[in-house]
Amino acid sequence: MAEFEGQEKTEQPSGKKLEDARRKGMVAKSIEVNSLLIVVTGLITIFLLQSYIGQRVSNFTINIFNSLDTLPKKVSLLPNMAFDWYMFFSLF
Repeated sequence: MAEFEGQEKTEQPSGKKLEDARRKGMVAKSIEVNSLLIVVTGLITIFLLQSYIGQRVSNFTINIFNSLDTLPKKVSLLPNMAFDWYMFFSLF
């Protein structure tokens, strides 16, 4: 038996003590399981939305590079571009 704090117990807990602990909510929890579920859910979401995300990134990049030569000439488009950029980044 553990007479002093810090010593390990030599006997396993009885069934009654285990049952009482379960009723009180004192059960073993694993943080790794929760983290794994979050990572797996994120990866599944990315996998399912990969074509949508890829299309959005592709269109965004194409619009940026297509407008580089006309950007100084069309200053009136800047608010529209800013709105497009805002909408692009706010959806992710």
